[in-house]
Amino acid sequence: MGWSGLLAPAAPPPCIIRRINADAVAILRDPAVAARMVELGGFADPDMPEQFARFIRSEISKRHKIARAVRRAPGGVGMAACRSPAGPR
Repeated sequence: MGWSGLLAPAAPPPCIIRRINADAVAILRDPAVAARMVELGGFADPDMPEQFARFIRSEISKRHKIARAVRRAPGGVGMAACRSPAGPR
């Protein structure tokens, strides 16, 4: 399962975020856009920027836990796999 969304640089003016969000929601609620997204195997589920920010933080936390578990597992990929033979990058 994947997800997508619109992101902005850190600390944009709230009025800009509200405007972009309103425009994006209007586009995603267009029946033709929603139908095309379904054709491509997805769906539109627009929400508020604060909800999306919480979702992203949750996803990052989950993926960090998974990455730590994989590194600790027998045969897991440790940091050595991230180094080139020529030394650290």
